[in-house]
Amino acid sequence: TPAGFYLAPGNTANKKHWQIYFEGGGWCYDDMDCYGRSSTALGSSKGWHTSVGAGGIMSSDCTVNPDFCNFHRVYIAYCDGNSFTGNRDEPLVVKGKPLYFRGRRIIDAVLESLLPLGITNANK
Repeated sequence: TPAGFYLAPGNTANKKHWQIYFEGGGWCYDDMDCYGRSSTALGSSKGWHTSVGAGGIMSSDCTVNPDFCNFHRVYIAYCDGNSFTGNRDEPLVVKGKPLYFRGRRIIDAVLESLLPLGITNANK
């Protein structure tokens, strides 16, 4: 399934302030572990919601998150199995199912998507 990210735009006073959060998910350790995770939210975007309420350091509530509440906040959802480090050209096929391990490409695509939104002008 395709990768993705969630974006909560900041206020105009902080248009050069960006926060990027990489969702954790751990590693899968062997073919069968990766295969098992591939049908869960840690291995597929199929069941992702249209929005995410991350809270804490990603909260827009300034009483909860005074440092970053007004920043543009990007939440990169985890679905790679390799902590965003994979870069395989060909998928690993396990029980007839292709597993891609392309986390590095996910990061590149997210950043490319954020360019027209102004991340190149970020100073924080």
